[in-house]
This record gives sequence, C-alpha cells and structure tokens, in this order.
Amino acid sequence: MRESIFFSIYKITSIHFCRWFSVFALLLILTKVNNAYAQSSPEIGALIKQVNQTSDVSKKVGLLLKLATLEIRAQAFDAAITHAQQAQVSAQQTQTKVWSFLLLGKAHQAKVSYNKALEYLLQAELIANKSANSRLKMKSNKALGSLYFVWKIYDKSLKNYQQAYQMTTADDHSSKATIAKNMASTYAILDNKIKSIGWYEKALSSFKILKNDPGIDQCLKALADLCQQTGRVEEALKYDLEIVERKKKSKGTAELIEAYNAIGMLYKQQKDYDKALSYYQKALNLSKQNGSSNARQVGLLTDIAVIQVLLKKYREAENSHFKALKYAKSTKDDLLIAEVYNHLAAHKYIYGKTILATEYAQKAIDLAQPYESQPKFQSKAQNNLSASYKLLASIYWKEENFQVSQGYNRLYNAIETAKKRALAQKKQQLLQDEIKISQKENEIKLLLQEKEKQALMLKQAQMKAAQKESDLKLRTQELELVKRNQQLQVEKLKSQELEQARIQQLLQFTKQQALAYQQEQQIKLLQKDKALQKLSLAKQAAEKKQKQKEIALLKKEQELKDTELKDAERVRTYGLWILSMGGVALLAVVIALVLASRSKRQLRNKNKVIQVKQEEIATQNEELLQQQEELEAQRDFTDQQNKELDHQNQQMKKSMKYASNIQSALLPSYDLLTDHFEEHFIIFHPKDIVSGDFYWFAQIEGIEDDQKLVAVVDCTGHGVPGALMSMIGNAVLHETVAERNIVAPNEVLERLHLKVREGLQQHDDKNTDGMDVCLCKLTSLGNQQVEVTFSGAKRNLYYTHQGKLEKLKGDRVAIGGYQHEDERIFTQETVVLDKGDIIYLSSDGFVDTPNPSRKPFGNRRFEEILQTNIDQSLAQQKEALEEARTKFQKHADQRDDILVVGIRV
Repeated sequence: MRESIFFSIYKITSIHFCRWFSVFALLLILTKVNNAYAQSSPEIGALIKQVNQTSDVSKKVGLLLKLATLEIRAQAFDAAITHAQQAQVSAQQTQTKVWSFLLLGKAHQAKVSYNKALEYLLQAELIANKSANSRLKMKSNKALGSLYFVWKIYDKSLKNYQQAYQMTTADDHSSKATIAKNMASTYAILDNKIKSIGWYEKALSSFKILKNDPGIDQCLKALADLCQQTGRVEEALKYDLEIVERKKKSKGTAELIEAYNAIGMLYKQQKDYDKALSYYQKALNLSKQNGSSNARQVGLLTDIAVIQVLLKKYREAENSHFKALKYAKSTKDDLLIAEVYNHLAAHKYIYGKTILATEYAQKAIDLAQPYESQPKFQSKAQNNLSASYKLLASIYWKEENFQVSQGYNRLYNAIETAKKRALAQKKQQLLQDEIKISQKENEIKLLLQEKEKQALMLKQAQMKAAQKESDLKLRTQELELVKRNQQLQVEKLKSQELEQARIQQLLQFTKQQALAYQQEQQIKLLQKDKALQKLSLAKQAAEKKQKQKEIALLKKEQELKDTELKDAERVRTYGLWILSMGGVALLAVVIALVLASRSKRQLRNKNKVIQVKQEEIATQNEELLQQQEELEAQRDFTDQQNKELDHQNQQMKKSMKYASNIQSALLPSYDLLTDHFEEHFIIFHPKDIVSGDFYWFAQIEGIEDDQKLVAVVDCTGHGVPGALMSMIGNAVLHETVAERNIVAPNEVLERLHLKVREGLQQHDDKNTDGMDVCLCKLTSLGNQQVEVTFSGAKRNLYYTHQGKLEKLKGDRVAIGGYQHEDERIFTQETVVLDKGDIIYLSSDGFVDTPNPSRKPFGNRRFEEILQTNIDQSLAQQKEALEEARTKFQKHADQRDDILVVGIRV
C-alpha cells in the first residue's frame, strides 16, 4: 500500500522527462534561426538591389517571391508581406499567383494573424484547384494544414495534410517526409497513438532516403516515446538503441543522455530494474560530465531513487532523494523543490516515518500554493498539491484520523475536479473556436466566389460595351455608305441632265439642217417652174413658124414632158427622203426626252427612298437609345435585387451551416461508437443542410451488466422543421434515460410520446407532427451472447443470426401526433444474438428513395442487399448499399433524409 502511494506520487509529479531537453531544443532552434538570418542578410541585400534594377515584370515577380521567402526564414515578416504583395499585384502566371498568396499566408501565420493568413491561403487553394498542377494543390493544402495545426483545429489540419500527401509524387520524398511527420504530430496531440506511429514510420522511411539526420532523430525519438506509451516495449527499445548508436557516432551528448534515460524507463516497465538502474546511472554520469543543468540532475536522481526503492535499496534511495533536493534548491525553483519534497514524503511514508512524511508534504504544499492562482504555473502547482493532498490523506487515514483524512481527500478531489473542468472547458473552447473558424472559412470562400463572380460580370460588361461600340461603328459606316450612295446618285443625275442638254442641242442642230435642206429644194423647184414657163413661150412661137414640124415638135414635147415627169418624180423622191430624215430625228428627240424624263423620275424616287431610310435609321437610333436606357435601369434594379437575394441567401446558409454544426455536435461521435462497438457503419444523407433524422446512443450507468441503448429517429419533415423536432427528440431521450433512469425500450417510447405531445401542445388532431423510432437495448450476457430488446414506432429492426437476415416488426403507431386511443402502449421484443451478429436500424428515407420514374427503392431491394452481403464486413455492406441506391436513383432528386446504422454486436 505504501509503495503504491509512492509510485502514484512519482507519476503525478513527473518532473524529469522532457523539460530540460525541450529547453535545449528551443535554444538550438533559435541558434539556427539566427544563423540563417545572418547568412541570408547579404543575399537579401543583393536581391533587393536586383529588384530595384530590373524592369522585366516577370523577372521582378520571381525576385520578389524569392526575397519574401528569405525574409520569412529570417523572421522579417513585415518586409516579407510587403514584397509578397508587390509580387501578387504583378503576377500573371498561375504558379506565381499561388506562390505569392502562400507566402502572404505564411507571413501572417507567423505574426499570429490567423484570420488574415486563412484568407490568403484559401485564395491560393482556389487558384491552385483551377489548375492542373498537382504540386501547387499539394503546397496549398500543406500550408492550410500547418495553419489549422497552430490554430489547434486538428481535424481540418489532418484533412488538408491528407489531401496534400495524396498529391505528392512518388519521388518527392521531401514533401512526403514533412507532411507525414506533421500528420503524426497531429494524431499524437489527438491521442491517436496508433495512427501517429504509422505516420512517423512513413516519415522515417522518407527521411532515411533523404539522409536527413535531424528528421531521422525526431522520428526515432517520437516513435520510441509512442511505442513506450502503447506498451510496445521491444519496439521502443529498438528505436532508443538506434538513437544511442547514432548519437555515439555524432557525439550528440544531450540526445544520448535522453536516450539512456528513455531506455532506463523501458527496462523499468519490463521490471528489469538492474538494467534500468544501469542506464539511469549512465545518463547521470554523462550529464555530470557534460555539465547539464541542476534541474536535469534532479530528474535523473529522482528516476534512480525510484528504481532503488523497487530494488529494496531504501537507504540509497533516500540519499538519491536528498541529492536531488540539494540540486533542486540550487535552482531556486519552488515548484521543482516541492516535487522533490513530495518524493521524500512518499519515501518516508514507506518507512513508516509519518511525522517526517507529513512535514515534507506540508513543505511541498507551502511552496506550491502561491503558484496555484498563476496561470503560467497553475498546472504544475496543481500536480504538486494533488500529490501532497493524496499522501496526507493516506497518512491521516492510516493514523485513523478520518476527519482530517477526509478533508485532504476533499482538497485532492477538488483539484482533480478543477483539472477535469478546465480540460472540459478547453475542449469546449476548441469546439467553439472550430465552429467560428469554419464560419470564417465559409465566409472567406463565399467572398472569394463573389469576387470571382464580380470579375466575371465586369468582363462580360466590358465585352458588351465593346460589342456596342462595334455596333455603333458599323452603323456609322453604314450611314457613310448611304451618304456616299446619295452623292453618287446626285452625280449620276447631273450626268443625265448634261446628256439631256447635249441631246437637245443635237436635236436643235438636226432641225436646223432639215429646214435648210427643205428651203434649198423649194428654191430648186421654183427655178425649174420658171424654166418650164420659158419653154412654153418658146413652143408657142415655134408653132407659128414651124407648123410642119408639129409632129416632131410634139414628139420632142412628149420627150420633154417625160423628162419633166422624171425630174418631178426625182424631186418628189428627194422631198420624201428629207421628210423621213426629219421624222427620224424628231423621233430620236422624243425618245431622248422620254428617257431623260424616266431617269429623272427614277432618280427622284431613289432620293425619296434614301430620305425615308435616313428617317428610319434616325428613328431606330432614337429607339435603340431609349431601349438602352431602359435596359440599364432594369439591369441596375436587377443587380440590386440580386445583391439583396445573395445577401439573404448567404445569411441563411450561414445560419443553416451553424445549425448543422450544432446538430452534428449532438450526434454520437465516431470515436464514441468505436469505443463501444468493434465494427459499425452509418449512412447519413440529410436532404437539406440540416436533418430531421438523427441517431442516438447511451451507456447505461450504475448497472452491473454491460448495457447500451441505441436508436434511429425519423422526425416529421426535413430541413429546419425536421431539425427542430430532432432537437426535441434528442433532449427527451437524454432526460428519460440519463436523469429518469428509464431504460426499458417500450417505456422510453411511451414517455417520449407523452413529452412530444406535451411539448407540441397536441391536444387536438390539428398538429400531427411526430417521430418514427427504432430503439434497441443491448445487454451483454457474458457467454459470447448479447440480448437485444427492441421496441419500434412504425420502424422495424433487421438483424442477422446464423447466416440469415431476420426482422422484428415495430408497432404501427408513431411518437406524437393524433392519438385516437386513451393511452398509447408500445410493445417490446427480445432476441438473443451471438457475438458477431449484426443489427440494422434505419429511417424510411433509404427505402423511399425514388428513381427517375418516381418508383421507390422499396423494402424488398433493401432486404436483398443485406442478405446478399451478410458475410461481408460492415464497410463493404455500407459500400454495397450506397452503390445500389446511387445506381437506382440516378439523377432523380432525393425525397427525404436518409439514415441507416449497422452495428456488429
């Protein structure tokens, strides 16, 4: 009993494992940072000079990014932000844009401006995801993982690290090593030691390929610690011994001391106390040779004292404790001194020297109490006080001073309760921070999407403006063409008028020629008439003188008449020809006048058409301007409406997302179900962001048998109404089981029915809202069998037994809603299943899933899938169910919330 008290105090105080090594590592890191800054300063100066001298934009962007990278390494974060912003403004290529945003995010992260860092890193992720460059995507996810890690949002950190690791190439061992080590550290913080070990092993493999000694050392140390904590002592020894061999070669004294100490702890864990003492002694001797701090000497001496107690070397153990006290006092560290006093008190208690034990314990209390209220030292002070109070309670109990013993027990319990409360508050604060950060992330993503949308709208507006300008230019060209045509028509008209004048002149000249010819012929005819008169007179004179020659004269006269007739005929012919020529000329003039008149009329008509078209174009321009003004007014109104709708939609989405986070927080976590069931699956698809379906779990306290309650509840409706109903159902179930201690499934449903009707004031049949419930109680019978007690409200329970799928039917009445009977009674059934059998609880959403023809999936298909895959793992069964539903539903809309839970008992 006394030794158990001693070792419990040893565990509580735990003063010696890593404090001095952490300080040494921090100093080493700071030294490296200062060296890096000193080495990079000349290079930074040279880069600044190059940036100022170059005029090539692309080259300047590259130099600015390189400069910002060096400044971040040198911890010149403000300068890095300035230069990264300059690069971001001028960056044109996707790679340089992403790089600039990543550097801005890292610099703000280093300045603890996490919100600003998140904004820049999300911009980098958005741009990277639009590219085909997987390395850019990897870098952005890795940076987000790092930010969430320092922000203590570990789930998001793991998600981003996992995505980054999947995007690394096979030969990129540097990225693989870094990401794997970060994931291992995150899992270790989340106390998932198995996964942490797996990722440290991957990191170690990559670091060994790279021959990166610091990385190898960190992974070996972490693996040794984790294996020791999980009871894998042989593996831990292997890693610690490898550290010893490496540090012997590199002469790493501090790391070698730590490794010897760790090996001593492992041998103590194996109860090989002689070997443990040997390695502790090696660590102490090397620590003295190396001049390690007195605080470190205290830790090593305390470890040695514990082993000496186990080896029954009490006198030597006491000497080791007093040496430790001497070193502790030299440090002037009150809490360290208090820890040693607690060890001395425990040691004296083992010997039965309760007075000295009480004295030492009281000294520890006096030293630790002033620090309990100081946040910086509170945790360590509470550990000391807790150890002291527990020891004093044991001492006074042994002395049968029960009242004082109980007083110290109360003090001990108060500290432990305060520690638990602080831990719970820390977890609650982390959860609240995670919700706030998720909201912030969503806000930033929506803002980035809105910016992108606005940029696209601006580009479209510019394109429309350019199109309008092009149309206006085209219309101007058309107007110029019309004017040109008008000028051509005017010129053509002038040409026609000139041609008409020329024809008129020609016609006048022809008329004058014809008139002159006619006058000439008339003169000739008159001259011939005068000649004929002279001949007639000559004939009369000849008749008188020559009567004898009358016949001859008549013949001559006849001949003369014939000649005259021929001349007359010739004259007549000439006259007709002249008249014909005049008629032809006159006809030509008439035709020319007709053609000129017709051309003039056509020209006049064309001018009228041109004038009409000009008037139409002017009218159309006025109408287009008016329509453009109306469209601009409508666009402004529509833009305003869209902004208001977008704002309302964003607010609604934020509220819905926050409600979803709250609802998710109320559901049993994956880890909780894993702790209680070796294998299970959950298919959960809300129709909207929040769900009316929920699943519930409770471990029944205060009962000897291992009993658990699990339920699937389908509330009326989906979305927000269904979610509100689910909050009522969850609260009533918790209150019924945890506070009322009602655990019989049928009684739980009966009380749930009463509370729902009471809460919704369902005194008449107007409000029919309610719930369908599948509720099971699982009781371990201890002989590889489990008793399942089932009660259902309009829901059935499926289970497997001896390779067959069976079904228990629930009552055909719901929870809440209209009640036609005086009292609603629910029945329950019990089956005994073997370990490894499976139970399936579900809402009606899965079987009601429609296909494009609006036919439901149906119970028959659901049962056939379960029967077909009865021998498969639950993960494979979940995959088969999801695949069958997706194949059946195709592109049809989801009709209701979907929830199916499978548990292997």
